[in-house]
Amino acid sequence: MPVVLVIGALPLVAQDFNIQLRGTLDYPGQTLANICGYAQNGQEYALVGASKGLSIVNVTNPTNPVQIVQIPGPNNLWKEIKVYRNYAYITTKAAAAYKS
Repeated sequence: MPVVLVIGALPLVAQDFNIQLRGTLDYPGQTLANICGYAQNGQEYALVGASKGLSIVNVTNPTNPVQIVQIPGPNNLWKEIKVYRNYAYITTKAAAAYKS
């Protein structure tokens, strides 16, 4: 039993290993559910699943993250984002289809 406790505790300890907060970005009135990284032409982006859609943030300079655009989507608390080649795929648990 003690071995299971030690092994189970290792991921909790490693979560803060070699990580430094460099910048933040506020999302007033929204919750955030997921994040995915993307890089193109020397620029780095964070694709952020916000409760009101997808936020694309330029994080090339990590001390100064800049939101490029927020693409509206269903207002809910859950988003899943994956990137394949030059496409980002976003899924949600929203009950109704979204129409822009």
